[in-house]
Parts: sequence; structure tokens; C-alpha cells
Amino acid sequence: EEHVEVLANHYRMSLFSDRALHYLLLAGQKAIRNQANQQARQYFESALELLPKTQPSEYQRFLAQSGMGDVLLFIGEYPEAREYYLQAFQTLANEEKNYEEKSALQCKIARTFERLGEYDQAQSQIEAALETLKAEPESFPAERAQAWNDLAWIDFRRGNFAEADRLLHHALSLVEGSDAYEVIASIYNRLGGVAYNQGDWEQAADYLRKSIAIREASRDRVNLATSLNNLGLLEIEMGQFES
Repeated sequence: EEHVEVLANHYRMSLFSDRALHYLLLAGQKAIRNQANQQARQYFESALELLPKTQPSEYQRFLAQSGMGDVLLFIGEYPEAREYYLQAFQTLANEEKNYEEKSALQCKIARTFERLGEYDQAQSQIEAALETLKAEPESFPAERAQAWNDLAWIDFRRGNFAEADRLLHHALSLVEGSDAYEVIASIYNRLGGVAYNQGDWEQAADYLRKSIAIREASRDRVNLATSLNNLGLLEIEMGQFES
């Protein structure tokens, strides 16, 4: 794990393109986990350049395309991210299963629309993700919860706070008590936003503290910063300036 960058750069300068592709994908994924976005972009760009020069598996092709999409989504290049997600979805299109990966891509495509305020297109993609997961009705509770969570966020952005609250509680019911910590923390963070907009500041603070506790435990630094910032803004409103 600690040497994937060295191996990626080593094999990239060699004749062993298949090994280069393998380690470039690992290095790109590691860089994304560490929020090293420029490095991640470089690794995935190199991996994508190698696809026509090697004999990649369909899964490697998917990882390169979706990985580049993840980098571009994070840095705000939404239409470009969407193009890579669509390529990744097409790569999986002929696979009979891969419901988890397909639904995740559809939710990510939805985010590229939502971030630009194109809520109808975003909602359509999330509904498509939920339809994808219907292929195995008893499976993928975390993925279902994430889709409902994202659907609720669209209602939140539209100012439909009561509906957002209902959908978020439905999402929470699917994963509460499970190890889907990232999804649970996101739901609590958004419930905090709903409670704030409904005027229940104490409830909002409680939800945000739950989100912060989970994100601290899982060392999710970027999203932890979001929850801390949200709680700080709320406590300004509540007059709790030192806190």
C-alpha cells in the first residue's frame, strides 16, 4: 500500500504497460482517499491513456473511467465528470449484475446535475438508481439509503423541507445500526439542515453532533469539516459564540 505510487511511476516508464495500469489505478484510488486531487487526476489520466495500449479487464476500464469522474466531481468540473461516469456506466452496461456499481454511478451522475441546479435531471437519475437496485430487492441497503438520501437533498434544495425530512428518515431506517457509517453521517448532517430550516435549532444541533461523532471516528476529514462548519454556523445563530 505504501509503495503503489513508486510502483506506478516505475512501471509507467517500463515496457510492462499492464503492470503500469494496475498500479496507476491503485495510486489513483489512494490519492482520492487522501484528497490529493491533482495527483489522482494525473494517475487516472495516465491509466486512461494506457487503456488502448493494453488488454484491460472491463473492471479496470470501469475503475479508470469512474475514478477520473470522482476526481472531476470533487474539484467541481461537473459536465466533464458526467462524461466519464457515462463512459463507466456504458462499460458495465453489458454486465448482467453489477447493480451496486451501476446504481452508484447513476447517483454520481445525479450529483453532477444537482450541483448545477438541474434538479429534474438529478431526480431522474436517482430514480433510475433505485430502479436498478430493484433487481435484487433484499440487497444493498446502504446503496438504497444513499439514493433516498440524495433524493431528499434535492427536495431540500427546492425548499421542500417536510418531504426531505420524510425521505431522510426513510433512508436512515435502512441503515441505522449498520456499518454504513458514511451514509449514516451524511443523513444526520442533512437532517440537521432540515431541522434548522424548520426552526428546531436544538434538534439540528443534535443531528449535527451525531454526524460529527461518526465522521471523527471514521476519520472522514473532508465531510467532518462540513459538519463542523454547519454546527459552527448554527451555534452563531444560537448565540453560543465560544462553542
